[in-house]
Amino acid sequence: MDIEYIKNKVNNYETCSIEEIEEIINFIVNTKKKELNINFEFEIVYEDGGKVNSERSIDGLQQLEIGDYPLAEIKGDKELGLEVDPLEERKCFIELILQTFHELRHIKQNNDIIDNPVLNEETLKMTRESIINDSFLGFRNRFNYEESITEIDAIIASLEETALFFKKWGLI
Repeated sequence: MDIEYIKNKVNNYETCSIEEIEEIINFIVNTKKKELNINFEFEIVYEDGGKVNSERSIDGLQQLEIGDYPLAEIKGDKELGLEVDPLEERKCFIELILQTFHELRHIKQNNDIIDNPVLNEETLKMTRESIINDSFLGFRNRFNYEESITEIDAIIASLEETALFFKKWGLI
C-alpha cells in the first residue's frame, strides 16, 4: 500500500470512511508483521476493543482481532448526515490506533515467551505471571488487570508506538 496514500488518510481521518480507517489499521498491522517477522492471523471486527485469542488458528498461528465499533458508529452517523462530536471522533480514532499497537505488543510478547523464547529478565517475569494466571483461574481480573507485567508493557509500548506513528505522519 502506498505510504503517501496512508499518510493522507491519517492526516484526514475525519473525512475517511470506516473502510478507509480499516486500511490504516491494516497498514499498521502489516508493517508491524514485517518488522517483527511474526506470522499471525488478523481480523477487524465490529466490536469494541481488541484481543489476541487464547486459542491458535488451525495452522497454529496467533489470532488478533481489533474492534472498530466506536469509530464505525461515528462514521455511520456521519454518512447518515447526523451531527457528530469532532472531539469524540478524534478520541475514537486515537484509541483505535492505541488499541492496535497494544494488541500487537501482546503478539510480540507471546512470540517472545512461547514461540521463540527470548531469555531475559522481562520475558522471565512475563512467563512467571502467565503460569500463575493460567494456574489460578480468576487470579487476573478487572481489578488487577493494569498491575499485570504484560499489560503494563503493552500499555507503555502502545503509547510510545502511537506517538511515533502520529509523529511520523506529522500530526504531533
